[in-house]
Amino acid sequence: MYDVFTVAIVFAAIYFTVKLFIDRKGKLMLIDKIEKLNMSDNKYAGLNDLFSNRKNTGLILGSVLCGIGLGLLIGHLIFVAIYGINIQNSAFAQSYVRDLFIGSGALIFGGLGALFAYFVNRREEK
Repeated sequence: MYDVFTVAIVFAAIYFTVKLFIDRKGKLMLIDKIEKLNMSDNKYAGLNDLFSNRKNTGLILGSVLCGIGLGLLIGHLIFVAIYGINIQNSAFAQSYVRDLFIGSGALIFGGLGALFAYFVNRREEK
């Protein structure tokens, strides 16, 4: 039963990642059209720079990954504080806790790696 959910989540992640990169070109074209309008009255002026400038990708990606990992850990701690969990008697609870810590640890350290790469690149540019 859980294998179906895992496959569905992996498929959805791959699908939306590909869709994100495909839709990016259309969004950039739309932003170019908006910028060609009256720039002084346009409250969306400069959006093309936000989407086409990829200098902050490491910072954004690192922050998101660390946030997701920390959110998982904090959510687990809140759940344990409210409901309590006895991992001694349940194999499911043991695998849940193990998987949670592995997944959140990978997200946190992956995010820290992206943040580290961002700061190294920023230092090299100076």
